Amino acid sequence: MTLACGTFIHASAQQNKIIQITGSQRTDSSIVVEGFAKAIPSGTVMEVRVESINGNPLNEDRDIIRTIEKARVSEDGSFKAEVKRLGSLDSYAFPDGSYKIRFFAGFSRSWQSIEVARAAGVKLDAQGRSDFGEPRALPPSSDLKLRDALGHKVRFLDAVRTIEIKLPPGQRPRYLTKSAKVELHDSNARNNPVRTMSSTDILVKDLPKKFGPLRPGQSIAIVCRGAFKSGLGYIANDIYLPGARINPEFKVTAATTTREICHQQEDKNKKAKS
Repeated sequence: MTLACGTFIHASAQQNKIIQITGSQRTDSSIVVEGFAKAIPSGTVMEVRVESINGNPLNEDRDIIRTIEKARVSEDGSFKAEVKRLGSLDSYAFPDGSYKIRFFAGFSRSWQSIEVARAAGVKLDAQGRSDFGEPRALPPSSDLKLRDALGHKVRFLDAVRTIEIKLPPGQRPRYLTKSAKVELHDSNARNNPVRTMSSTDILVKDLPKKFGPLRPGQSIAIVCRGAFKSGLGYIANDIYLPGARINPEFKVTAATTTREICHQQEDKNKKAKS
């Protein structure tokens, strides 16, 4: 009897999914995910982040793709989450493929408003302060998982879903760069480039480390390869000028990759032709 009851509760929790995705699309600098959040109160805020792309887990030392502003559940239970890559200068080109997305939220007052916490069944004191955030009014669900909250086990929304991002039939990709390499040039050397390495997604700030400290007269160029109509199938420009100075033609942050520099070059060429 106990076994049957336990089996029923487990099956019920598995069926009672909270997060339902109804659509997703890619913009020039983000991925927008829409759907419904069942059983949790309207007004609930959630953090949404990309865990992996095409089965490859993100390296959070360099790639954090998440909501800048938390997604909020509307009165009708719908939500719209826009995730971006931090530090991408609104120019990150998300690749086609399969994206594993995580929806996460607590229900204590550190996460939610008084109204949401109360509706979720969290205990509040007279000043509206919560306990550790157990949502007692919410039904069993496989999307609600036990997590540690200051030494107490309480349920958090922790749901993983997979979406597919693909270019619509007949639509050309915004960028043509397929791969990139970096070249070390030396004005005092007999032959250039002095060294070359593949670097499609290396952080720009890490390039000098790859070649060692730049000596006087040395620069680093990025060569972008792709289906470019003009030239020899590539475009190129210096990213580090002599003296280890960043080329002011480019916008570079701590999270900018060599691929994004290629995209900036493509955008610049398009403007020059228009």
